[in-house]
Amino acid sequence: MSISSGSHEDFKRDCEKAVATRKLIGCYTHQINDYVQVIIGNSEIACDLVCSNVPVRKHLDEILCAARRIGSATCKLLSLKEE
Repeated sequence: MSISSGSHEDFKRDCEKAVATRKLIGCYTHQINDYVQVIIGNSEIACDLVCSNVPVRKHLDEILCAARRIGSATCKLLSLKEE
């Protein structure tokens, strides 16, 4: 069974698309992770400065929790890039 030239070219193009997609995922994921780390760092500082019984503390905790979930998701995306 031989592979026709057309299907070989299609396979090559598909591989190139997959590589480009992984690079794009990696680039954007790293940028998102950088922003998330800033949010986490500033949220932690704010939480340290605000007593737990102050109403705004609940919102700071929610921001921190959401940022950590986003950070976890970006790690999963980065692992897809490596596959």
